[in-house]
Amino acid sequence: MNVETLHDYISNFRSQVIESGFRRDVIDFNASLPNIEGNIVGLRDVAQNVYSVLEHIHAGDLPESLNRLFPNQQIKPFTANNYHDQLKALIDNKTVAQDAYSTQLKDILHKLNFDLDKNVAEVDRIAEFIKPYVQVHKRQLTATDKAVFSIIFKHKLTITQLKEFTKTLSAWNTVLPLYHQLVTNSSPTQIEILEVQNGSIDFVVNLDVKVALDLAELFKIGLIAYGSYLAQKKLLLPIAAGYFGNAKLKELDEQKEKVLLENIGEAVANKANEQHAACEPGSSGVDNPKKVVSMIRDLVTSHIVRGNDVKILALPEDSKTGEASSISPIQKELSEASANARTALRELPDGSTTLLLKEYGEIHSGDTGTEGGDKHKPKKAQP
Repeated sequence: MNVETLHDYISNFRSQVIESGFRRDVIDFNASLPNIEGNIVGLRDVAQNVYSVLEHIHAGDLPESLNRLFPNQQIKPFTANNYHDQLKALIDNKTVAQDAYSTQLKDILHKLNFDLDKNVAEVDRIAEFIKPYVQVHKRQLTATDKAVFSIIFKHKLTITQLKEFTKTLSAWNTVLPLYHQLVTNSSPTQIEILEVQNGSIDFVVNLDVKVALDLAELFKIGLIAYGSYLAQKKLLLPIAAGYFGNAKLKELDEQKEKVLLENIGEAVANKANEQHAACEPGSSGVDNPKKVVSMIRDLVTSHIVRGNDVKILALPEDSKTGEASSISPIQKELSEASANARTALRELPDGSTTLLLKEYGEIHSGDTGTEGGDKHKPKKAQP
């Protein structure tokens, strides 16, 4: 595991646990519980508040980050005790007496507070240890204007079948240099693989910093559009139960679902076109931007709906301040968009992504011989 990955895990923990105010809230809730133990409404509000944050945390990649950050089990990640499940069981218990509710909630929050204390102390210890290495690498990144970008594969077939994995890598190998040309109008240098990490398969690569930031923005847009589609499906579940076979209402829902589905790819393509239009003129632009945008759209959307992820692990120092923040706005926004989409997906019944996978799930090999806007299948030979 490289220093950039460790730093990313630390930044992720600090962002979601400390900077979000969650750590402070848990401390405050523990202190205030004796004053509200006779107020069942207040107790339920506290339980629901903590549960909502923990559910969001478990939908993201923080649990996996902590498992890798604390590999020897001497320090146990607070997420490993599944406090969100314990709180959910308490919230859903409609027969528990008020005094029992108060006792159980106190016990859960006390243990959560204790685990958070230990995790915070261990994260601070690791952060202090790697700080000199992070600073050195930031200076190296600044000198080369490179970012460290992680392409994360979690889709089961991709990480277990060599044929599928090879096809996926071939698509990235074709599209990523073309994307560099699209948003910079310059020829890309050879993309260097810094590390391949297991668990999920994480390819950690060096990218031009502009390309990395633009690509992160592109994935953020795709994830937000994907999340909107999932949110609409969740919203319709209880509403559709009251249609009682009304064909007109069902048709309206299907039309809106179709438009929201199309919007995922369109949002990504539109953003890629904006990025291309905004880049400085250069000598090495792509020959057919329309085709390349179509290829990028297909690669990004298929990566998202297959349950994969991307993240920026490290950026050069800010050219104006000479400093590097612990986590940049785009890193935080990308992480939030990913976690929100995962949360929405977890709340839907099995089979809800059939149309998504049919529309976007196929990985294309990166063939450039198709018309922009079509799926990238090889052209048939002309007679």
